[in-house]
Amino acid sequence: MKKVNTNAVVCHNSCVEVGTKVVSILPWFLGKGHSAIAVTKNKKVVGLVTRKDLLYQMFVYKINDETTIEEIMQENPVTGKEGMKPSKIVQVMRLKNIRHLPLTKNGKFSSMVRAESVNRLVAEETSSDNDNLKKYLMGDTLYGGVKTQT
Repeated sequence: MKKVNTNAVVCHNSCVEVGTKVVSILPWFLGKGHSAIAVTKNKKVVGLVTRKDLLYQMFVYKINDETTIEEIMQENPVTGKEGMKPSKIVQVMRLKNIRHLPLTKNGKFSSMVRAESVNRLVAEETSSDNDNLKKYLMGDTLYGGVKTQT
């Protein structure tokens, strides 16, 4: 089976520590094009802020220069484990109705996955699985150490 490179869809530096001022993350959303940032405490994920959350807070609650990230974050977000198959990531995202999934390694933030990015990988993963099944059914692969006959 073809190994799918999940590194192509993750952002490894999309997190900030609790206590961070909201104004300091604006360039992440505007200049760097991030759509979500994980909020960590001692590198453990404790929250999530999306571009939509930020815009809502800016216009409804009129955040100021002293507003901290934990005042606007979604608490206790769903997380996944680094190395999850793209199809499993999509399954979690659909089940929980989320578009961003912080990934952890040994309980600490490692990267962020967006739904738009992981869907492409699922298509690649499915295509690879289908190719392998087709080869097997056509007798082009080994089964039990013996080449299958058609």
